[in-house]
Amino acid sequence: PALSVQKDYPAARVGTAARVRMQRNDIKTKFQSSKEDFALLYFYSPGCEYCQVQEGIVHAFTDKYIWTVRGIDVNEDPELAARFSVTTVPLILLIHRDNPSPLPVAAGVVALDELTDRIYSGMRLLAGETEPEQFSIYKHEEGGSFDPKAILEK
Repeated sequence: PALSVQKDYPAARVGTAARVRMQRNDIKTKFQSSKEDFALLYFYSPGCEYCQVQEGIVHAFTDKYIWTVRGIDVNEDPELAARFSVTTVPLILLIHRDNPSPLPVAAGVVALDELTDRIYSGMRLLAGETEPEQFSIYKHEEGGSFDPKAILEK
């Protein structure tokens, strides 16, 4: 049992449902408590079909989480695009009010669930709550079987 990850990643349907609820709760709690400290920069080009698809996903995200997103047309504001070293569109950067380094969370088209997970993980990283090796774990998974930091400390 000590070597099993079943306690952290159950295979039974009811356990999987509980794990997903905990993940969504971690995201909701983090977004509600910290969204004033973060924003997204969405770089796009009007003629880019991928950008048009990603824009719909960005709108779904902002509608769901009431989030601040600044859309930046790279053709109209090439200086800002250059400042953030934008070389491809669509590109979404996460910024934190106390951290001068933006974090790329999406390049190209990214589905809503994946975008949400990346923003959540990025928020925790930029706020200093996790280390880079813990980027893909949720708050409730800290110290568990999937936390590289916890595994290395044992």
